[in-house]
Amino acid sequence: MSKINFLKPDKTNLNIYLFSGSFLILCCIIAATQYQYWFGLYSYSNLKDLKEIEQEPFLSDLQHINYANYQDKLQVDFSHWHGAKIIRLSLPPKVWSEYHDPLVEAFCEDLFENESFDLVQCHCCQLLTASPLVVARRHHIPYEIVMHDAWWMSYEQFLVSAAGRLINPADPLDHFDQQPSPAEAQQALQRREDLYQLLEHAQRRIAVSEAFKKICESAGIKNVDVQVNTATDMGLPAEREKLHPKTSTNNYNLCHIGGMSLHKGYQLLRQAVHYLPQSLPIQFTIVDHRLPSSKNNYESIWNGYHVSFIAPIPMDKMPKFYSDQDVLIAPSIWPESFGLVTREALSAGLWVIASDAGALAEPILNTQEKKGSVIQPNNLSDLVQALKDLPIALDRTKTEDGN
Repeated sequence: MSKINFLKPDKTNLNIYLFSGSFLILCCIIAATQYQYWFGLYSYSNLKDLKEIEQEPFLSDLQHINYANYQDKLQVDFSHWHGAKIIRLSLPPKVWSEYHDPLVEAFCEDLFENESFDLVQCHCCQLLTASPLVVARRHHIPYEIVMHDAWWMSYEQFLVSAAGRLINPADPLDHFDQQPSPAEAQQALQRREDLYQLLEHAQRRIAVSEAFKKICESAGIKNVDVQVNTATDMGLPAEREKLHPKTSTNNYNLCHIGGMSLHKGYQLLRQAVHYLPQSLPIQFTIVDHRLPSSKNNYESIWNGYHVSFIAPIPMDKMPKFYSDQDVLIAPSIWPESFGLVTREALSAGLWVIASDAGALAEPILNTQEKKGSVIQPNNLSDLVQALKDLPIALDRTKTEDGN
């Protein structure tokens, strides 16, 4: 079989990174703030012997791949980073609910022929699919699955249907807003069976918070460990001005950085602003993940309030961004597995309005200090009231701080 030709990836495709050495790490860059990681152990079986190996039910397509030519459909590049070899696999976009990719599977078979790894640890796999774990299981490689979202449980990884309805993760058909056809229902049931089989055979199933462990268990996933995520301390810059009384020309700065997604509550926020009285000393900044750079930033007016739409911010610039803000609004309607943004914003000294959804509001609920407001998920009146109360809450915080 011919070896992989390491070509420069097509920039129009989404790139999947593999760091290899003692561990294999696959990282799929979907957006500026979303990644996928894998660590892997190698145990190679010659491809000519694959027909003798018991196949997973959903892997029959693998037997029909032309292994001599599959490399022509992929582009691969390699480099080094801090002493680790990096292999970058470029894949075309796909629907995130897809869970099997014969090309990725064939690539992993070829890769494992030449590399040695110790363990597979899967974090997020919307583009990679579960295929690398299928290869790991075939070669009797131990693997762990870290669940950062509900991809393993549902077609909708954030448990919000297309109609904006919260999905019950225990029901593999609950993502359908209308009655599915028999074929659609069978496909969804097969997805659940195949992925839960991989979960069952994992060495560990790991949730990133106690709250999300409960979500996993409610979906029938057993023996879930917890490995709590960590958030970057944004630090409170010494030069940041303390909160001070606002005038009509000196507004409080409110930000929403979760993107314009339904599950992050963007539509709820927009609706809430239109229910506000027009005299509040506030203005908004919304991160629009569609914007390629700050050159594409734009402005709008919602119900008389100024709204700035900005491009995603590099992580090393986030402390400066937070230092210019007073409030983070995180009105997610899905049960967040962790909630990095609320923890980052609190570490930067911001007041936080957060939904009591999953682990999102935990840092507010688990402290006696008044650091923010907790609202019910997808509750318009709660969010409107929290926004109305902001000027008084922020002025009280300033007074308590002695400024």
